Amino acid sequence: MAGAEELRQLTLSAKEKLSLGSKQLDDLDENVLAAKMKAAELPPGTEFISITPHGVSSFNETWRIETILNGQVLLYFMKSHEGDLGRRSLLGSFESEKLFHEYEPEHVPRPIAFGNYRRDPNTWFFLAVFHDMVEELPEVDKFVSIVARYHRESLGRSPGGKWGFHTETGLPFVQHDNDYQDTWESLFTNMMRKMLEEEEIVHGQDDELDELKRDLFEKVMPRLLRPMESGGRSIQPCLIHTDLWPGNLLPDVDTDRLMIYDSRAMWGHNECDLGTWRAARFTLGPAYVNEYQKQMSMSQPEGDWSDRHALYALRYEVLYAVLFPGEENLRRVFMDEIRRLVDKYPDGLDGFQGEYDEKPGREVTVYDDEKQSYSSRVEWQPSAITLHDASRPLEMGVVGA
Repeated sequence: MAGAEELRQLTLSAKEKLSLGSKQLDDLDENVLAAKMKAAELPPGTEFISITPHGVSSFNETWRIETILNGQVLLYFMKSHEGDLGRRSLLGSFESEKLFHEYEPEHVPRPIAFGNYRRDPNTWFFLAVFHDMVEELPEVDKFVSIVARYHRESLGRSPGGKWGFHTETGLPFVQHDNDYQDTWESLFTNMMRKMLEEEEIVHGQDDELDELKRDLFEKVMPRLLRPMESGGRSIQPCLIHTDLWPGNLLPDVDTDRLMIYDSRAMWGHNECDLGTWRAARFTLGPAYVNEYQKQMSMSQPEGDWSDRHALYALRYEVLYAVLFPGEENLRRVFMDEIRRLVDKYPDGLDGFQGEYDEKPGREVTVYDDEKQSYSSRVEWQPSAITLHDASRPLEMGVVGA
């Protein structure tokens, strides 16, 4: 678990790291060279031209490695970091990308190797094929089709039907507890609890937040997660990326093919992969969610969809607070959202049956383009739990901008 000072130093050193690097071939450690030669099956005569800093990363050194053979240029991408944080994070990256590449070989850069430097065993690296990319928002249908496809094709294929992953993964050096669990509720509860523990390390203990967290774990999460796996309803684990924001979804300069990378994979609930799309700062909003709803059926009970989405987005709001120590307003953002959910579900799971027996409709969150804001309304229908009509996308909102 990263401490507050360690997280601060990782964040504050981001700009400094971008100035590091060299074109000297001495910077290519022997283990990196060996991994490249073995994975790429490069014959004798391959010439290594340069290694230069590339891209922007708040936590890793990132490099572009250029080689040439018989006049053909071959490019590779490498990121590296020191210490146990680096080892855990980059191992998670390698294992995640390796599995994602199996499902989407045309849209995930091919991972090559994970290891440590021979001359400095405390420095770890992750190596992949390099793709030069354009910074632009992905086309809705093109991007969503890829996400929906790997969700469908991986559905129910986790080891032993378990939820989690075989190695520790996490979001930028903030690890989450993704050990295999028998239920989605258990896994997501563990991950949320770990994320909130990290946030307390950074911003300190707060009595009001402690009370909200208790209600979140005792009332809100059982109410929104357990009904999907009880009462004759069920969900299956599928492969999820867990960090789908625009910086990780860019088109290749040469092929215009959308590349998806920097995954922190686990076997989870497909809807959880949309959590980042709810935050206005990421510019993936209603259009992307509505398109996903057209392509994928929603988990039952459908009436809970918007608040499940809010719950999944909440974890990213807590993460955002962790990554920016001293920004107390970010804590207030996720506290307000927890309070909203607690106020809406004061009876927790005990109120579930009553809600669906008594309410003739369901509450949905609607975006008003003219007012540039969100509001709630009750959508009337014969039954609160129905099969979703794919031609009529459900509506959603954005929280925690």
